[in-house]
Amino acid sequence: MMPDQPWEHSIGLPNVLYDEQMQKFHMWYANYDTGKWGGGKTVKNYKRTAYMMSYAESTDGVHWTKPLMDKVPYMGYEKTNILMTGNSTVQEFVVIHTPEHLRERGRFMLWYRDSMPGLGRCVNVAYSDNGVDWTLHDDNPVYKKALDAQHVPVWDEQRQIWLLYARPQQLAANESRYSAENSRTRISVTVSHDMKNWTPARQVLGPDELDRSDEPGNKGHFFDRMSALKWGNQYIGFLAIQPRHGHDNGWIELATSPDGFRWHRSPLREPFIPNGKEGQWDAGHTWMLTSIVERGHFLYLYYVGASQP
Repeated sequence: MMPDQPWEHSIGLPNVLYDEQMQKFHMWYANYDTGKWGGGKTVKNYKRTAYMMSYAESTDGVHWTKPLMDKVPYMGYEKTNILMTGNSTVQEFVVIHTPEHLRERGRFMLWYRDSMPGLGRCVNVAYSDNGVDWTLHDDNPVYKKALDAQHVPVWDEQRQIWLLYARPQQLAANESRYSAENSRTRISVTVSHDMKNWTPARQVLGPDELDRSDEPGNKGHFFDRMSALKWGNQYIGFLAIQPRHGHDNGWIELATSPDGFRWHRSPLREPFIPNGKEGQWDAGHTWMLTSIVERGHFLYLYYVGASQP
């Protein structure tokens, strides 16, 4: 999939689920409004949002169509494939199959970050039965102090708990005096039984000495985000490794955990989804792998790639 609609400039964050009832793949993906319209001219006469959720569907998981609907007109286009723009934004979202105890509200469950009046950035939830029409959770926001990057929910049926993964923003010490690592390099988790009361975010993964570099001017790598899910009796995480100095290759690394709290990385630090070969569409960067779709003998994993570092 590429940004091929007139209202699309950059796309990412593919959330893909297979719908047994409708016999098709759903993809909910991010559409980023970079502010360039009509040959680079900025159009000021329309309501804009930097992040929104768009939709595509497929019968085979490879060839995708973007149905045009009249749900969210944008920049003068009456019919688009945009589903939601939120109160001010639908950012860093995750779509999962709704857990059984909430299934009556809709077969699909959306977690997303938005700015709410008087509260600032929060995490909200919505439900859908067809993947297109969404109803807001009746007790939003579910997490009032949004952290950074994605908030990735995992429902553990056996323990009856939600685990919510994100990138923490604060350190215990004064950050201005702490220059070894910045505050956006770690992965945290917070836990809830009711989607309302959450434990304090605790760190579960952080860069170590193998993520550093001895090259002059090279500050090594950090964690942009980690998508997590329950797979069999394990937790699996797709860790986005990015260069700290901002211009280099990035890749997806696999992490595993027996309980969602104790996470392990490969001692070899090998990329799970490496960069493509020089000149290919994903030669510069791979990241944003959010889900696994099991179809027959295959596992489909959808990620974002860029030709530039």
